[in-house]
Amino acid sequence: MRVSKSLFCAAFLVILVFALNACEKSADKTAEEPGKAGMAEDSSKGEAKQLTEAEQLTEKLKAANVCQPKDYGCKELKDLKLFLRARKQPLTVEEFRNGLEVSTLDNARAELIRRIAPKATPDLLPVVKPYLTHENFSLRKASLALVSNIGDDAAITELVALLDNQEKSDTLRTDVPKLLMQHPENEKVKASLPKLKDMAKNSVQGWGRAYAATAVAVIEGEASLDFLVDIATSDKWNTVRATAVKSMGRIGSNKALPYLQKFASDDDKKVAEAAKRAIQKIKGETQAPDKGNSEPKGNEKK
Repeated sequence: MRVSKSLFCAAFLVILVFALNACEKSADKTAEEPGKAGMAEDSSKGEAKQLTEAEQLTEKLKAANVCQPKDYGCKELKDLKLFLRARKQPLTVEEFRNGLEVSTLDNARAELIRRIAPKATPDLLPVVKPYLTHENFSLRKASLALVSNIGDDAAITELVALLDNQEKSDTLRTDVPKLLMQHPENEKVKASLPKLKDMAKNSVQGWGRAYAATAVAVIEGEASLDFLVDIATSDKWNTVRATAVKSMGRIGSNKALPYLQKFASDDDKKVAEAAKRAIQKIKGETQAPDKGNSEPKGNEKK
């Protein structure tokens, strides 16, 4: 009887050991499942890393769509900017067009336009034309620069048309003179001189008046001296007056010297200093170059 009980206990212990081993194996198998899932996730992430730059751009643009219009510090927008800067290849026209369709964020669209602007072609003019009068400043500014880079008559026509815009703040056309004076020989730019002169005298934006005065000087040259003297005398903001005086020096004509001598003693220090530098610039440019120098001193870049 005792032997039977001993055998029974031994058998029970054996069964118990097997049961415990089975439980441990089951637990180990269960513990391995999350690892397999993690490997799948890692595999999935690995596949994502193999996306082309165009596909990655699409994903970045979609992610940035969650940003608020005025949230310039939005993480997704920052990620997009960093991605565009770090790209190995320049943005293609196809990527640009597709990106504009994918993106619903104006600031993201502005980034795309900035990236494609250096290689702007005439076929992009209809694409960005709606943004030339857009309420978003960044989008508008980037579009203006792109249109200027196109530089053909159709593009110049669009820029000149903006000089007629008379919105209250007048910020819509403030940058246009700076862009037009990059094309001083274009006939449409020359034809815009009356509009630029009107802007230089009447724009409600001080910088708009200053930029317009500079553009007139660049485009019209020596013939603009009387106009610049008028601006330098009559404008109420000393920055505009000083800019007009500086533009006289930029023209480099001796005919400007009598006017500049007068402005050199102006009560406003900013205007007087601008006049003195302009005088030095003109006199430097009209002096014969020193022996051994191929260019006059006044032609040095500053």
